[in-house]
Amino acid sequence: LNRLAEAGDASAVEALLRPLLLERKDSFSVLGLSPTVAFNTGLKAFANAGDLEGAERWHQCMRDVRVRLNTKTFGKLAEAASKAGCHLEAERWLSRGRADGFPSTDVQFSTLVDASARSGD
Repeated sequence: LNRLAEAGDASAVEALLRPLLLERKDSFSVLGLSPTVAFNTGLKAFANAGDLEGAERWHQCMRDVRVRLNTKTFGKLAEAASKAGCHLEAERWLSRGRADGFPSTDVQFSTLVDASARSGD
């Protein structure tokens, strides 16, 4: 699963995770993963693909099934925005994470710098 996410193969990751999602969020234990880690791996795939729309859709699925979010969740959303060239969206996702009680990390701040550089700001 992680190899597919590293490669940015979001469609393959989603194809593996979606059936488990439809069963119940507890079913992710068959992969040896918590629901949060499994969903964040999905976000990682969308981020590596630069697919902000897919990452936002996946994040909404997380919220819909009440998967616990964490700092990495918002970091991957910001990374997806950055790689899509949407630096304002990257900032928005990190701000939203902080508002939800998840402090930004140094890596996430470098994501903002990258997003800003990509947009020419």
